[in-house]
Amino acid sequence: MALYDDPGWLLSHIAHSFVLSDETGACEQVMTAQDAHAFHTPLARVWARQHDTPLAFLQPLEQLHAQDDFEPHSYDIRIPGAVRGGAAGAALTGSTGFHRPRSNTEIKLEKMRRDKRNLPKVKTIHWKAHPHPLRPEEIEALFPIKTLPDRSQSTEAPHPVRSLLAYQLEHAALDSQHNPFSPFARFDAKNAGLHEKTRKIQIYPEMAWAEDRGFPVIVHVLATAKVTEVIGYACWKYTEEGRQPPLVHKSHEKYTLYMAEPDGTIEREFPPLEKRELISKYGFNILGLVDLGQDGEYSSPADRTVTVILPEGTFTVMELDTLDIPVKELLARVLARRKIPQHQTFQFKYIVERKDGQGEALDEEALLSSFHTKEFYILRANSRRKNDQDLGSIKHQDSDLEDSVYREYHDIQIRTKLHSKTDVTLGISEDKFEVYPKEHHSSARFWKKQKSVSFDMESIVACEIVEEKPNGKSVFRIVFQADHGYKRHDFECEGSAATKIHAKINHVMNLHPHETREEYQEYKERKIARRHTWLIK
Repeated sequence: MALYDDPGWLLSHIAHSFVLSDETGACEQVMTAQDAHAFHTPLARVWARQHDTPLAFLQPLEQLHAQDDFEPHSYDIRIPGAVRGGAAGAALTGSTGFHRPRSNTEIKLEKMRRDKRNLPKVKTIHWKAHPHPLRPEEIEALFPIKTLPDRSQSTEAPHPVRSLLAYQLEHAALDSQHNPFSPFARFDAKNAGLHEKTRKIQIYPEMAWAEDRGFPVIVHVLATAKVTEVIGYACWKYTEEGRQPPLVHKSHEKYTLYMAEPDGTIEREFPPLEKRELISKYGFNILGLVDLGQDGEYSSPADRTVTVILPEGTFTVMELDTLDIPVKELLARVLARRKIPQHQTFQFKYIVERKDGQGEALDEEALLSSFHTKEFYILRANSRRKNDQDLGSIKHQDSDLEDSVYREYHDIQIRTKLHSKTDVTLGISEDKFEVYPKEHHSSARFWKKQKSVSFDMESIVACEIVEEKPNGKSVFRIVFQADHGYKRHDFECEGSAATKIHAKINHVMNLHPHETREEYQEYKERKIARRHTWLIK
């Protein structure tokens, strides 16, 4: 049990106990203004100063004029940094003071009022049968029959009412029939957004009359438009502006874009723009529109004839209806005509090259007319083109030791870092050592798929057979120079195939010596010397 003789503390404790525990509001009646005078007795004031208590009851008694002005204060609640006197009371009762928590009942009532206020304005009407049914005359009076005028006796012909939309649609259809390039009108970028990149290009139409060729067709297109779309838009604007003479062809594929001078002169020394590329790839703002038929490209069957050299060295001549076909279509026609056989386990992938572009595979979507050549090569992917002087005699060279012959070796397995084996095919020629994996449709393997790799024969520094197994298979190792040091790959195959590959690679290295192989031999000798020195120690 504890005894307290301080009346001020007792009154404050009782008042604040009710404030913190009672939600009915009856605690306001516990202390009245008369009880507040107990806080301002001389004894209480002296006690508060001795105990350094920054409470509001230290303010003078004259400031307590009315009952509403008094607010009880707790002895136990202290505010850090509060000023003594009236400032402490203001800090406790002002906007930064403590607030009485809201009761659950008040929160629920407010939520109910808010939900009721937000309810939709719906009125429910209960349908009830009329106690006294209406007579038929009354029902007819409620819903009378409307009498329509008889138009058959009218002599005036009715004028059909047509909307403005129907009028515009009719004229738009006529305009689209008049201009066959209307689908390309959507590439107009005059009203493009602020953040969209656009291009302003001056296009000089070569087919225009002499007095109009000096006036270009100015087009505004998005930077993401393709060259073929810019051609179609230029043809549409040429027709819309009423240029003369009208365009002969109704397809934009019959036209192309060349570079041009500021005076409108077409620069035919340079090839035309690739139709499948984006216009943003080219930085030319002055171009020339050229009619391919007018250019004489398809005037005779000889101009539509192309020569294709096949992988084995033979060739075929094909007469096409037009050169405006993609490269992949030419490849499909040649493979279908010559019936080139495929491997039993995997399909070869073929590429097309120009005669003057060795090692540069053509885009399958590009048109043949954009290359200005009629001789093409078809090669297997990851392989090289045979020399022209070897085409006639390549069929008679059967020796595996001929360095100019490209040979493929199948049923080879490469060992990975996880000590697993992957089926690959090796291609060995005079200057390349190629490894490309076979296609597996099963996805049960958890290791990474082997990628196709190609090494220059100059980077290969050694080839040796490292193991001969009792089952007739052998393991040979290829060592090649990497960016930092030397790396190796181990392959496993039949013993006879391993012997042929080992002999062919070493024969090529002997015919074409390189300083990298001498450096590798010196590296091996230094390594053996260091090992011998370590064993002696």
